[in-house]
Amino acid sequence: FAYTTFPDGVKVHFYDKDQQKTTVTSDYAIVYDKTDLIDLRGNVKIVTADGKKLIAEQLYWDQKNEWLFTNHSYKYEAEDGGYNIGKGGFDANQDFTIFSSLDNDGEQYIDN
Repeated sequence: FAYTTFPDGVKVHFYDKDQQKTTVTSDYAIVYDKTDLIDLRGNVKIVTADGKKLIAEQLYWDQKNEWLFTNHSYKYEAEDGGYNIGKGGFDANQDFTIFSSLDNDGEQYIDN
């Protein structure tokens, strides 16, 4: 597979159709050209415009399918202050409306 490395890391800003910004940073990245898969490593952080945050040591981002996943530990913080600390990885769509975690602890706030 052809790939491009970013040994000094990345900081990328993405804007949705409403010009809301999401920022992705990591210490190192590999972009696999044919598969649209990005391997983010070291201090991976995603911050969305609506206040969601994801912090991990390693994360794969499937651009074509708009999907995120890892088998490593992570911390997810929701915009309302709820959080999830996972030990065994997760799968999620890129706007975090679908989120499946393998082994986690945390707090979720539910509005009656």
